[in-house]
Amino acid sequence: MHDIDNLSDHDPIQLELGLDLQYIGFSANIYTPRALWEKASDLDLFNYKTAVSKNLADLRLQPDVFACHNMNCIDNRHFQALTDYVQYKVLQKHV
Repeated sequence: MHDIDNLSDHDPIQLELGLDLQYIGFSANIYTPRALWEKASDLDLFNYKTAVSKNLADLRLQPDVFACHNMNCIDNRHFQALTDYVQYKVLQKHV
């Protein structure tokens, strides 16, 4: 273990493990963009407000979707409208 190429005064440690693993998982770092409001110019803020206003104006939701209080609702129109709304909200965070 003391190799002639190792000129330091440190001794290496060797460890061998015999593990029977079927799956090794890992999670990658996820980049989440965030607005730096303190660095935004007046033009940046104006553009942001304009984009949000336009997107809100384009949003069409049926009032009965929010009036439905049935926890076991199986109305596909309600499900699709809520799915679209949530996707819109997620996109709105990144505008």
